[in-house]
Amino acid sequence: MINPRNIRLIASDLDGTLLHPLGTQALKEGTCDLIRRWIDKGGLFVAASGRQYANLRLIFEPIKDDILYICENGCLVIKDGKILLEAALERNLAEKLSLDILENGDGELLISTAWTQFVIPKNERFFYHMRDTVRVHVEKISDFSEIKDPILKVSMFKEGGLSDVTPWRERYGSICTVQTSGFDWLDMTPKDVNKATAMEALLSHLGITPSECMAIGDNENDAPMLAMVGYPIAMSDATPEILRQFPNTTGSVEAVIREMLK
Repeated sequence: MINPRNIRLIASDLDGTLLHPLGTQALKEGTCDLIRRWIDKGGLFVAASGRQYANLRLIFEPIKDDILYICENGCLVIKDGKILLEAALERNLAEKLSLDILENGDGELLISTAWTQFVIPKNERFFYHMRDTVRVHVEKISDFSEIKDPILKVSMFKEGGLSDVTPWRERYGSICTVQTSGFDWLDMTPKDVNKATAMEALLSHLGITPSECMAIGDNENDAPMLAMVGYPIAMSDATPEILRQFPNTTGSVEAVIREMLK
């Protein structure tokens, strides 16, 4: 039984969780109002996502300056517009990962820095999908050398869903974090960097303990964050492994926040 008086912070994944069902690109009507009520009561809210900071601010437009951000699967933590944590891949490794995606199969490459994402599209539709549908701040480039800022994450997008990602884990799992995000993204970030390490840095800054936090998620990249908080909740249609690890479930983040507001 959740005692709301013990909880000071709610962290929620986006895709498949707050953006539900998977593939949704906008919050439900009234969601920002619910989060606002939680904040007005003294609570904190964290958008904890594999998405970029600029995109998250668009999604949370009415409350964009009032929430906290864990972006790029934990590589970037931002509070009040200032970077609290930025974890970057070693440059040579980021280039190797990028070339592997470009040269093998039909997966599309997305390279993330703190403020911009870059694509070298195999199919032009991917660029327009990211720019116009997902609404990220994205630039199309022709060569890896055009990226000057630290690279936080290298991702592969596979339209229609990922196949077996075991070869990627075998090749790179010992030197970087390799994890799925949704059913069509494979993300590679610095070794031992994830949403949990980002939460630890954020909680240390805020002076809050994990036992005072709730987190909600649905996929592999949410597992470390769910495991570290006092009140982990899985979406009812989460992956089987997430449901096995975290038996407390919900059909929507909004239902959880409404319960907390009671």
